[in-house]
Amino acid sequence: MNNINACCASLIRTGFGVLSMPPSMLRHRDVMIDQYARIPAATKSEYRFPSDTDGFLEFGSEYAGSESQPDLCERFCYWHRHATEREHRFRQSEFFSAAVAYEKEVSEMAQQLLDAIAMEFGSPVLPSIRSHSYLQLCVYA
Repeated sequence: MNNINACCASLIRTGFGVLSMPPSMLRHRDVMIDQYARIPAATKSEYRFPSDTDGFLEFGSEYAGSESQPDLCERFCYWHRHATEREHRFRQSEFFSAAVAYEKEVSEMAQQLLDAIAMEFGSPVLPSIRSHSYLQLCVYA
């Protein structure tokens, strides 16, 4: 919590703060990076839910400013709120397990930081943001 409190104080004082990722988050990140190249193209094509911004999204489907300026990357998005809606063997993969664990930890850190900022200003803490945010991994060729 000291890391959260220091970041909160810095944000309030300077508008900038740094949070250190715990070792478990770093391990989950490393697993995602290592396993990504091993995911078959067929799986990426099957585990795609573009209307929900979930799963593997088409290359170049994200853009900056206008659709004529695509971001040339592959994307994997994970929404906790859709976690129980998807049935697919990919959900048993090491990559997917690491993404779920990473998202859980990062959303807990974000919630703690938002709660600390609210408390600093005497505001009520916010309801959980986890169902309203998602993990996005961008992979550039």
